Parts: sequence; structure tokens; C-alpha cells
Amino acid sequence: MKIEKLTLTDQIDYREGRFINKIIFERSDFKVFLFALKASQEIKPQSAPVNAFLTVVEGEGFIRIGEEDYTLKTGESIPLPKDILHYVRADKDFKMMLIK
Repeated sequence: MKIEKLTLTDQIDYREGRFINKIIFERSDFKVFLFALKASQEIKPQSAPVNAFLTVVEGEGFIRIGEEDYTLKTGESIPLPKDILHYVRADKDFKMMLIK
């Protein structure tokens, strides 16, 4: 079996008008998503039935988890607890990886 390495920032591009996302890896027990948001694009508040883990792979974004606000930059990560509302906004062009 040949394993190929990935450069995460090359796996997804920005789109005008709305953010884009795609699954880059999937198993029965978890998925890995990539998201690309242009500056000021947002992901509306939502919660998930499972814990998730967000890592910024490019840019800078604002994250609200419950009542707490965070600014994350390239290379920084944060857990997203299940059943807690979270919101994401790109302060600059922003790519993130989400594992859930």
C-alpha cells in the first residue's frame, strides 16, 4: 500500500460568497474535515453530538464556544465539546481542520 503525504493548505481553496468544506479522511469512528473561509465569512452557531477538535492550518479566526471567545492563529488548536454551541468567523482568510 502506498501512503501519500498531504499539505493541508493545498487540499482546499477559498471561494467568494460562502465558505467551503470537504472530508479529507474518514473512518467508521471519526472524520477529518477541512474548511476554507475568506475574511469575514462565518459558520453559524451550531453544536455537535460528539466532541470535536479544531486546528487552524492557515490564517486567523474568531471562535466562540458557549459564552467564551477565542482568537486562533495558524498552528493553534482548541477542543469543541459536544452539545455546546460554537461559532466560527474568519478574521483573515482562514483554513481549519476539524476532527470529529
